[in-house]
Amino acid sequence: LGDLITKHLKVASTVQPGGSGPNILALSKNEVDIGMAYAWQSAVAKDPTLAKDYWGEVINFTNVKLLAGGLYTQYFHAVKVKGFPASNFKELAEMVKAGQRVAIGTNIRGTAEEFTTRTLLSKYGVTYDDIRKAGGTVFLGPHTDIVQMMREGKIQVYVAFGGIGYSAMIEADTTMELEPFFLTDENFEFMTKTFGFKKAYIPKGSYRWVKEDYPSLVDYPVFLCRATLPDDFVYQVARLLDENKNYIVAAAKYFKEFDPKENWKLGGLWELHPGAAKYYKDKGYMP
Repeated sequence: LGDLITKHLKVASTVQPGGSGPNILALSKNEVDIGMAYAWQSAVAKDPTLAKDYWGEVINFTNVKLLAGGLYTQYFHAVKVKGFPASNFKELAEMVKAGQRVAIGTNIRGTAEEFTTRTLLSKYGVTYDDIRKAGGTVFLGPHTDIVQMMREGKIQVYVAFGGIGYSAMIEADTTMELEPFFLTDENFEFMTKTFGFKKAYIPKGSYRWVKEDYPSLVDYPVFLCRATLPDDFVYQVARLLDENKNYIVAAAKYFKEFDPKENWKLGGLWELHPGAAKYYKDKGYMP
């Protein structure tokens, strides 16, 4: 996207790697112009209490606008080593309360998988500290490290979000005997109503451990921008995304799911920037 902006709009752009959480904070403070984040984070950013816990401060929500949503789909995956007795967060929490050791691995704090893990454990009255006090392990780090730790017997449950067939899960699936770790109906109701996740299914056979369609939460990466960007500039960036999908897919294959006609519906609670809204309306994508 940065290359497209530089080439077609003649505006110099720089791209800095970073996380979705820091991107939102930077946008809210006018420190960057455009950033990638996730639809589900809109519910956290809009709630001052949740935002304070997540970022350590309240977010200026009105200063962060949606440029394009639904860039691709991220699926909740959770697996356990074969024979581990707990099959969902409620059962895992009961083990911890009984003083039993559990070892769980997920991504760094603030990611969708870590947030989901921490949030659902808290619904059953368990914190990471409780797990550690019972002699267990909570590892927050790279997926590849978690997979290696599972092979070494150091992790029993692995929680992740990713596209179907992402590399770390393929590695785990092909090198270990795994079983599904499920979300309950109660979990789905809470996460969809509170944070805007949607329910979908990972199709049977996608991995060896998926013997039947696996019920999953899904969310969507989004492009956000600061509210004070000129409408005509955001209009043109939305146009570039629409007209140059193949160019972006060549660099990021998951982007093939992006549908310019539907993306504006898949941004969570983020409000569309007026410039983006005008483009989608002019194209007939929005009523």
